[in-house]
Amino acid sequence: MRLITSFLLAIFLITQSGCTTLIIGGVVATATAITMQDKSLGNIIDDTTMVIRINKGLLKHGLFSSIKVKVSEGRVLLIGSVDTPEKQLTAEKIAWQQKEIKEVINEIRVIPIQMASMLDTTVDGMITAEIRTRLLGKRNIKSINYSVNTVDRVVYLMGIAQNKAELKAVISIARKVKGVKQVMDENINFETDTTFVLIKEAQRRGHEVFVYAPNNLALKLNHPIALAQKVSIDDFSFISKEDVAINLNEMDIIFIRQDPPFDMRYITTTYILEKTSALVINNPTEIRNCPEKLITSLFPELIPPTLITENISMIRDFYCSYKDIILKPLYSYGGNDVIRIRDENSIQVVVDLMIAKYECPVIVQSFCKNIDKDKRILLLYGQPIGVIKRVPKVSGEIRTNMRLGASFEPAQMNDRDNQICNKIGPELKKRGLIFVGIDIIDDFLLEINTTSPTGVVYINKLYNISLEKDLWDVFEEKASSHQLNL
Repeated sequence: MRLITSFLLAIFLITQSGCTTLIIGGVVATATAITMQDKSLGNIIDDTTMVIRINKGLLKHGLFSSIKVKVSEGRVLLIGSVDTPEKQLTAEKIAWQQKEIKEVINEIRVIPIQMASMLDTTVDGMITAEIRTRLLGKRNIKSINYSVNTVDRVVYLMGIAQNKAELKAVISIARKVKGVKQVMDENINFETDTTFVLIKEAQRRGHEVFVYAPNNLALKLNHPIALAQKVSIDDFSFISKEDVAINLNEMDIIFIRQDPPFDMRYITTTYILEKTSALVINNPTEIRNCPEKLITSLFPELIPPTLITENISMIRDFYCSYKDIILKPLYSYGGNDVIRIRDENSIQVVVDLMIAKYECPVIVQSFCKNIDKDKRILLLYGQPIGVIKRVPKVSGEIRTNMRLGASFEPAQMNDRDNQICNKIGPELKKRGLIFVGIDIIDDFLLEINTTSPTGVVYINKLYNISLEKDLWDVFEEKASSHQLNL
């Protein structure tokens, strides 16, 4: 067999040559090396100008002292803490208002005023200083190309790597500093990323691995092709070779692992992948038809009271019925801009900011009060294969997303969990949604993650298992049966 995988759009493909070829794109491409050149004086000046403009906007709104701004090649990193979600959104809006901004990475934490004292800024400053000192002491690292910031002992790296070896070295240095809990380089987190362990298992089984970015996917003469790089993988990075053109019809399995936004580029990708004869995990038609927050509407008896709209009057009426609601963007992910509303006066500003940012309706739900009953369950071909309990990082935080630093505990599935899985399992199988993750809070189904489910690494650690082996056994079996049915 031969296999291929892409990451922002993650794809695994298998051919019939006896070995497997894996293609990875998007996130992997940027994680390998941010760029292959030094920062020029002009780039430094441009980045500095953007920082000044954003800081002026933050100062105007009283946010300057709470938020740090870093800019590299038009990519903005916002870090710090504020006491309300509205302030978090306002800061991001200020950043996007600047010209020539390519991306805004919002890592601002919402921490109630009474919890703010728990953040040890002295320790954070010592960690940042130690990392910078160690980078300066390495002749093979151009430390001027990097910014280092620490919030609550989580280190944020941003900048430009000369090559893959330098990037690996910088991440390794940061991880070894005493007191560091986690290193975020705004790319793949090799310690926790599900896609990473899937690739490692594919490689262990003898599959060749390739990487491609979504913009290197094409439909040529009605044949889907991709420009990809053959890679090998270790604990921290991908080692890639020159680009090669690959005919996707020659492959057997394609895994799609692409984080939202669910936009026209995403949709176009699914149309192209419908042209391949390969088994696609998950079915591109159905991930297009089943966005993660909309697919739950197929099961109204399992979800909390829900409204999807951008009409302020309807949202106000919904609030009046439930008095405690959640607003979140319909097509985002990872806990981005999930906001609790307990004051009707906040609705207008939050909805306006959210619609302006995402240009789509919002999803409104009654607040599920028992956050301690939050679970992530992974399903493989309609059957549950792993469950964990998710615990918010700090008291008062309502989001339990992995990317926001939630902790995890072993959990047992209760009768309601089994009821939910039994109800949705047959529908997932029918739609070709082979590997998904579901989120359950307070016995309500909130989301079905059809594109890029995570949690394998955490389940492995909690239960001392290797779930990726079970996944691959099924993936290979499905690939073989798919080929027989062509």
